[in-house]
Amino acid sequence: MKNDFALEAIEDVNQSAKNQILSHWKITFLPFAALFILGIFIVNYLGNVLILGVSFIWVIGRIALVYSRAKEEFMRQFARANNFAYIGAGLVEKMQGVLFTYGRSQSITHLIEGAYKNHKISFFFYSYVTGSGKHKQTHNYSVAEIEFKGNSPDIVVNSKDDWDMSSYTRPHHKQLPIESVFAERFAIFAPTDFEIETLELFTPDVLSELIKRATGYNLEFINNKLYIFKNKDIGTKIELKKFLDLATYLISALGDKIFRLHDDVMAMKETLAQN
Repeated sequence: MKNDFALEAIEDVNQSAKNQILSHWKITFLPFAALFILGIFIVNYLGNVLILGVSFIWVIGRIALVYSRAKEEFMRQFARANNFAYIGAGLVEKMQGVLFTYGRSQSITHLIEGAYKNHKISFFFYSYVTGSGKHKQTHNYSVAEIEFKGNSPDIVVNSKDDWDMSSYTRPHHKQLPIESVFAERFAIFAPTDFEIETLELFTPDVLSELIKRATGYNLEFINNKLYIFKNKDIGTKIELKKFLDLATYLISALGDKIFRLHDDVMAMKETLAQN
């Protein structure tokens, strides 16, 4: 199955997975039919209705496996096309953002790593679980991690086209007043003592570009890292390329500024930590 995916250029993970399931339908549905018929036989003679569930578990598991392999090949192809390396699984413990502290069963999958203008970039899929029983919910994200050459203020940029991310702010954050056009789409939260530095980063030209490029994405700056994330699994080449373009734009627009601000930001953080 993996070799079958490797023979095609995957533009859309869902469509490629669907095509594979249909073209190899015997592998999926003949075992299902056999298990279902066997289950009916067992029910008639033993009265165990639960055995019928095995056939449905087979189908669900098979579809999940095909989708996972399609997603892996999708990310491998994207990595090769952009001089990235496919890593696979990642360690949640290495992540610094507030996003990675929520829920349980946190998982990083299909991690790829590369660089742009000497800044390390990683893309990956992240998920965590909340609730239990019928209230159990899996939260899926597409994430980019950028490593800058200096520390920035700990800033959160919330896209209003996504769900409210104010829960990802910290107690010392406050919302900054920004121009009305940008405020219709985004909100910026920054520590109380870092308003000036934050506005040095988010100049009008940067705000204008974020309106064009970052709809539906949220940003969290913490120490020397920037996390860009969207509350969904990105599964098309077009959308993933736009994600990469957003990340490289932010490196170009903010990388040098963050480097220049590093000493001042670190001095202020150290002073505040002592108070």
